[in-house]
Amino acid sequence: MTDILGKVEQLQKSSNEYFIDYLPKPVTSKDYFEFEEYFMNTFLQSFSEKVIRLVFKVMCYYEAELCLTELPCEYFGLLSNYDVGENIRKLPLTEISSIINEVIVKDKSSVQILLKADDYCNICISGGFSVSVYSTCSDIIDLISIFATQENLFLIRK
Repeated sequence: MTDILGKVEQLQKSSNEYFIDYLPKPVTSKDYFEFEEYFMNTFLQSFSEKVIRLVFKVMCYYEAELCLTELPCEYFGLLSNYDVGENIRKLPLTEISSIINEVIVKDKSSVQILLKADDYCNICISGGFSVSVYSTCSDIIDLISIFATQENLFLIRK
């Protein structure tokens, strides 16, 4: 697999979009932002750990490439050790876990995960509770849904 970001961009334009959330369906309540702020301050680390476990479980079944997208120029933390688009899959899982956690908790950059099934699947992990999945491959979507349920999360089609 080469040119991770090019394949990711293509998938995001042409595939079914899903998101992984801690709530079972989109919220329309006017009070939602009050609850979201509370969840961000209280449960974001737990959400990060669940997403990491989900991603690693999926990676047990499918070949994967992972890369970071652009970083803010004023950021000089863990993520600045890697080039944009560089495949970081060969790093130890403990380091990949730290990178994903940094993206979710500190809301810097995003991790793009490209999975090879019958077709490609993209898991896009951004800051906070933003985790999207782009795929036309029903087998991998079914597996992600199973793992989301195991983690007390929900896979929702947009």
